[in-house]
Amino acid sequence: YLYKSCGNNQCPKCQSIKRIQWQDKLASKMLKCPYQHIIFTIPHELNYIARAHPKLVYGVLFKAAWYTIDRLARDPENVGGTPGMTGVLHTFGSDLKHHIHLHTLVTFGGVSKDGKWLYPKRKNKIASYRKICSTFKTNFIKELERKLSQSDPAYYQTVKGLINSVKEVRWCVHNTPPTAHT
Repeated sequence: YLYKSCGNNQCPKCQSIKRIQWQDKLASKMLKCPYQHIIFTIPHELNYIARAHPKLVYGVLFKAAWYTIDRLARDPENVGGTPGMTGVLHTFGSDLKHHIHLHTLVTFGGVSKDGKWLYPKRKNKIASYRKICSTFKTNFIKELERKLSQSDPAYYQTVKGLINSVKEVRWCVHNTPPTAHT
């Protein structure tokens, strides 16, 4: 009997070893503290731009997510320290439709300027849901406009209206309560 690999990353024979190795490697680099799973999703209206400039949009997504978490966590009303974060980009949803989102694990707390660990002021989140969503939206749009206007000014002029339209919608940033054993 000769096994033929299907190549699916969920298949226990094909890719599970690679997935487990990746998880072990990542786990060895993580701090021993609670983590919060936060998912940053961009509106589907921006898929058009992402298909034309994938590296640019994905880079902006990572940068805007980190900037959002870092700025909100550094605020003394939230945490007052610098958090840790790791992220994995997903470009498709479970239904295999184009659905760009970033899964992140964010430390539930951060390190103060004097090296002490600080926990958030809120019981189950780093900052309020609405504040995370609005800050992410503002950061993403500002960075997207800056990058597009620098790299492809003609294209930026054609999609300016599309970018302005997503300023009016609420963006989704899903965050779960922290877990002790992430």
